[in-house]
Amino acid sequence: MNILEKIYEENLKICSLANSSIKEDIRIQKDNIALKIVALLPFIACCDNPTANSLLNINTFFFVSDSKLKHYFFHNVSNNRNLFSRLSAFFSFWGGNKKTIQQGMLLLSLIMIQDYYYDKQIDIATKKYNPFNTKCWNFHKIKKYILSNIVETSIVFKYFNLQEVLAQKYWWKEI
Repeated sequence: MNILEKIYEENLKICSLANSSIKEDIRIQKDNIALKIVALLPFIACCDNPTANSLLNINTFFFVSDSKLKHYFFHNVSNNRNLFSRLSAFFSFWGGNKKTIQQGMLLLSLIMIQDYYYDKQIDIATKKYNPFNTKCWNFHKIKKYILSNIVETSIVFKYFNLQEVLAQKYWWKEI
């Protein structure tokens, strides 16, 4: 286990102790790549006070995904203008290497659009807004844009595998 994996485990433990209601969610989501990115990017990007950033991001991840609250945070028309608007509203990175943070945000955006794309039919059935169903966004164009801006020599790719990110088709792992 490398140092970042130890930090990740420790920060998940701290969050579950501080908020026992997310303990089971942490167990289920532990291998979720999106969660790992928001938790570890503050360390990878050498942010100011990376532990505080990480803990805030972990708790925000669970807060906006909570079954009783998530409808407040669903994608809406105002999020269509900027691919990163939803993610930057939720996750904070104080200081740090901006290019490294950008690479991490591209990976998160890739997971987000894949989740939207693979939820298209479910979202139609549940009448949930989805920018791909309204044709405001084009999955293949956005994915191509993201992939064309990813720099696989970035330090982010020392910790995250692009193929694993591409294989994850969900933001929140349902059981």
